[in-house]
Amino acid sequence: MRSFRANHRKRCRRLAARLAAIVCAAASAAAQGQEHEPAEEPSPAAAQSGPADAEPARSDDHPPAESKDKPVDFFADVRPILVERCWKCHGPQKRSGGLRLDAREFARRGGDSGRHVLGGTPATNELLARVSSSDRAYRMPKNAPPLSKPEIELLGRWVGEGTPWPVPSSASKPAPFYKRAVYYLVNLADRYQAEYAYAMPYTIGFLALNVALLAVIRCRTAFRNGRGWTAGRLARFCRFCDGVNSREVLLLLAVSVVGVALAVARGHVLKIESELAKANRSHHEVRSPWSNTPYGWPPKPIRPDHPKQVAGTYYRGNCERNPELFNEGNYLTATFHVSLCDKEHRQLDVGQALPADGIFARVEIKRAPGTTELLFSNDLMASVLMVKNFYEQPISRLAEEPTRLETLEPQWRWVAYVPIGMPDGRATLAGLIYIYTGNVHDNTLSGTLQYGIQYDLRFADGKLSADSDLWMDSFGNGAFAEPDPPDRLPYREWFDYRPMPVITGTNSKDPKLLGVDQYIKEGLIKPQQEKSNEPSGEPKRSNQTGEPPGEE
Repeated sequence: MRSFRANHRKRCRRLAARLAAIVCAAASAAAQGQEHEPAEEPSPAAAQSGPADAEPARSDDHPPAESKDKPVDFFADVRPILVERCWKCHGPQKRSGGLRLDAREFARRGGDSGRHVLGGTPATNELLARVSSSDRAYRMPKNAPPLSKPEIELLGRWVGEGTPWPVPSSASKPAPFYKRAVYYLVNLADRYQAEYAYAMPYTIGFLALNVALLAVIRCRTAFRNGRGWTAGRLARFCRFCDGVNSREVLLLLAVSVVGVALAVARGHVLKIESELAKANRSHHEVRSPWSNTPYGWPPKPIRPDHPKQVAGTYYRGNCERNPELFNEGNYLTATFHVSLCDKEHRQLDVGQALPADGIFARVEIKRAPGTTELLFSNDLMASVLMVKNFYEQPISRLAEEPTRLETLEPQWRWVAYVPIGMPDGRATLAGLIYIYTGNVHDNTLSGTLQYGIQYDLRFADGKLSADSDLWMDSFGNGAFAEPDPPDRLPYREWFDYRPMPVITGTNSKDPKLLGVDQYIKEGLIKPQQEKSNEPSGEPKRSNQTGEPPGEE
């Protein structure tokens, strides 16, 4: 009994000593924290007013404004702009021009043009130059509203700081085993999704066969054990099951497994072929000079800033500037009028029922007064063709029958009717029409892409909706040359939906100034035709609008 009490007193003393040590340690830590805490210096006003009013009053009504000198937070400020305004064309799903802005390593590589979007100064950075440009052919995002002024200023500050793009920190603690197993299975399913989709019918048949084999084995076992239900209506089936041996069951099971494996292998082959075709398209896109232009690959016309329409007129001016030309070269050469119609050439407007024989795009071209006949000769206008697929220049194999121009008024008006098709129950119908000048031999096109017509038609209750849109634009002379030559204007200044001056006086007859020599080199104008280079005046009949390739 005495030894028990002595041991109890010893344990109590040890416990009290530990508690005292813990309290002393806590007090020491608190004292050190107060000792290292910096003292708050009073403001000059507080020092003059004395200790009674040493702490100035604070007002919550007027918080201090955030200084612009504060460093830009990439993840809070810059990345949301890239996600919302850039990832649609330069993200993980699509990389126009070979540029991706969803990860630092991709952005550091830049695009196919070789221009870097990271680094540089606000005056040389390509990303800042694109988003802040007033040129709609150069500005990004393409065919979308420009960035707001605060967004551009924020990107400018980011570029000025050296475009810092920190790597997000990841947790060092490994994920639990079950989470890693689930992630592995999900990743495996995503990786072989195409194979699973192709083999799904065979897999369902395999499972049904296994269920049938299980039923056969169960019936055979019950029949041999003399179960009562095997002598009723199922007697014939049970006797059949009793005649099936295990070797036949295993053989049938093996054949079904081999069949599913072959289906998965076939699905894998189809997937590889699809990826190879996609890689070939990407290869052509990377190699194509169009990838380095604002039009992209395949090229798409830039939409003008006019309201939505299903019929419109566009004006083609002279792209040369020279004092020897009329109005120094700023004059109209042709007009284009694009609209929709049916097979009988009746115009289709918003609110009208869809024609049963299909929708057509009507493209009418009208020569402007005072222009030279050489640029509208029969040979040159016969070289104009319209297709719905893009063909890489200079030579490509045609996969369709091109649409040619029909003469409405010799040397003055031409028209073409390009079939668009029918929606076939869909609510939208969209596509492109490319206008080339060139020659076709043995179904091979050798020519130059000039214009593009894009349509985005919407339908409601079997009628053409007001949300439909149809527009046209030029791909421009020297689309691959940057900057444009000093004596040649960018396309946006000689092709527009706004009217241009018409020749009212005399004009130069120099073939080089008029752009005739270019078509002679391309073989679209015969050299002997150059003798009749006389500008013509107003046509005798001109009651409609349209447009030709125009002077270059």
